[in-house]
Amino acid sequence: MKKKIVFLAFSLLVISFSANAQFKIGATLGVPFKLNSLNVNDVEIESSRPFNLGIVTEMIFPPFGIGFEVSALYELEMISGDNIVKAVNVGYIIIPANFKWKFGFSQFKVFAKAGPSFSIKVHDSGNIDITQSGVSFQNFKPKPFNFGLNVGAGFEIMSKVQVGAAYFYNFTDPFVEAVGFETNNDNSIPNNGGFVVSLSYFF
Repeated sequence: MKKKIVFLAFSLLVISFSANAQFKIGATLGVPFKLNSLNVNDVEIESSRPFNLGIVTEMIFPPFGIGFEVSALYELEMISGDNIVKAVNVGYIIIPANFKWKFGFSQFKVFAKAGPSFSIKVHDSGNIDITQSGVSFQNFKPKPFNFGLNVGAGFEIMSKVQVGAAYFYNFTDPFVEAVGFETNNDNSIPNNGGFVVSLSYFF
């Protein structure tokens, strides 16, 4: 009997929280800043991610101001260099799923968030063919999937606009050597961390 009462009380509590949950959806635009440069056998590789954009959803449970934020972002990576046969573009879908805590006043709030991030390759323009003296010596391809962790903070104005900054770290390297080009050198291109500054507008 006691178990039934506890279960009923817990169910009513969950229903109450869900009924009062504040759900929002919006659009977001970000600019990633990579921390690690790419270097293979002293060959410098230029990598940049000029933007990401997509949708963001937020569900906050009052009165504690805790909840979740999940985004689906398209992000482009541009790779070039004097020792690369041709520039390579890689497109990803990035899905950060964050635990979020907001506090402050109705017109101005501060938030912190942290959680896992998943990266899915959706297209690429080819492999990264690295040359020295005109001879190809390593060839890398982007991985189809990667995952990592991100943590960030920011502020919200008028319950509509959010400005934030986050640090992200991928647990695995995003590129591996293509089949047929294995060597005794490092078989991956490290490119693991960076910052992203974002602007979101909720409808």
